[in-house]
Amino acid sequence: MNALIYLDDSNWANDALGIVEYGYTPDLVTHDVRIGESLKSYFHKVYYPSKDGFHTDLIIKLFKSIDLNEYKVIITPSTQKGRIIAGIVSGLTGYTVYSDVVSIDFNGNTLERLVYGGLGKAQIKFEYPVIITITKGVLKIDSPKTYEGHVEVVDVGESVMEVEYSVREAVGVDPTKADVVVGAGRGFKSREDLNMVEELSNELNGAWSVTRPLSADYGWCSHWIGISGLIINPKVYIVFGSSGQPHHMLGARGSKVIIAVNKDESAPIFQECDYGVVGDLYTILPKLIEKIRELKKL
Repeated sequence: MNALIYLDDSNWANDALGIVEYGYTPDLVTHDVRIGESLKSYFHKVYYPSKDGFHTDLIIKLFKSIDLNEYKVIITPSTQKGRIIAGIVSGLTGYTVYSDVVSIDFNGNTLERLVYGGLGKAQIKFEYPVIITITKGVLKIDSPKTYEGHVEVVDVGESVMEVEYSVREAVGVDPTKADVVVGAGRGFKSREDLNMVEELSNELNGAWSVTRPLSADYGWCSHWIGISGLIINPKVYIVFGSSGQPHHMLGARGSKVIIAVNKDESAPIFQECDYGVVGDLYTILPKLIEKIRELKKL
């Protein structure tokens, strides 16, 4: 049995390759030649386009070149690009899509997925063929099998949709690429108070972001960490004033170490973190910044 896995980030590979434990042989499709080349030894077949670029017409050509009927299971990460791919492939095949899957049993044909913006979960009995967008850790494997990795470069021609291409100027450090990320939740009282979060991230040579309400509802930040936002994989994630709702924590699941500060000792985040501090962020955060600055002077 073959499974087709789409990846837009090589860091997701081990979170999908656990499908081999269900007897599937993994094939990879990606829009990025660098991802294809770096991961080819972990896949039986690798498909990537002759022209890099995430353009709808090129993506459609890429997937049309693949015999999708070979695959009972098609997997994408629950990222922005992954969800787009799932929709495109569903349109090409008619396969059912289940998004934001947090657990799955291919033997019993059952899965659990987030619903109501991550506030609830639904248990579902599914039928093959199926398209699944997975959250971090769902199909994780620490030591994936290796393959010869036959590469097929698909000639997609030129994009008829690309009129002009420019790279948006980055502001600050990208939280998805940082080793240290500082997060802010609804415990913050104003946009100006987020300056402390930015200061701490700067002192740690890291990045910062917020939970969804602070971005989507309050407009305090242009991005948020969560299943519908940024999926982060830092060595350390320090989060202040977040209750730890599933939507947010699933976006931070890839963090090696999670440190949480919240004044509510019963907050769910203390069940999710590696280290927790019960206290007022307005007391702890300024002192932490001050202490780090002192240590850096030594």
